[in-house]
Amino acid sequence: MEEFLNLSPWTPLRLVLNNTRSSGDISRQDLLFDQSIINEYVKITDRHLGGHTAGCSPAQRSFPLALCSWINDDDLFELSMKEAALTHYNSLAGQVAGIVNVICRSLLKKKSWHDAVESAFSMPRLDTDVLNVHARYGRSPHPFVKKHPAYAPEVLNAALHYVHSSNNAMQAINIARTNGQYCCAPIVGIIAGALWGIPQDMYINKVNDAQFTTIRDRATKLSSQWPSKYDSITN
Repeated sequence: MEEFLNLSPWTPLRLVLNNTRSSGDISRQDLLFDQSIINEYVKITDRHLGGHTAGCSPAQRSFPLALCSWINDDDLFELSMKEAALTHYNSLAGQVAGIVNVICRSLLKKKSWHDAVESAFSMPRLDTDVLNVHARYGRSPHPFVKKHPAYAPEVLNAALHYVHSSNNAMQAINIARTNGQYCCAPIVGIIAGALWGIPQDMYINKVNDAQFTTIRDRATKLSSQWPSKYDSITN
């Protein structure tokens, strides 16, 4: 049982990698494990965490899926759910990640903010707590039921409110930070970036940073695969 000390929703991936990888650096081959193995670790982790795996990490990390032009619009939500399930057993984590990604995809394809939000919440079989976010959207920044600050529906509720009530990305992100919503701020940045773009002032001091350069290169490769009518995605 010692291996389950200091558990987090990331524990399944760490345990699988520790048990399957060869010595030295992780290679592509190391990640080709049987899906049933990681599914089992995810279930074990969820059980030892008392079912508390409905966090917002998948919504923070999986937004590049929205940029993958080869993923059909109709498949994006389901694939977001599957990506989230690599670490978070509770389906709420995947539902919120899927909603964020569908909003981003819609905005990248020039839908209005209202239509993007409505499209995302039209996904089937959404949990009651997620539907309550939609019911409160545009009316209240406060969640229907207050839980852990990383609880995915609660984070989504705040993120949508901050973006909806702002005029640009910098304003939305600053509001989230001012309110101490540090779990929410990355998701605000993701959605606001898809809606307005990120002003250079927010990253000008990072342009020569090696990690930033790598991220920018990957984003450029993803965005370059879209048809010319979505050229603004690359801006």
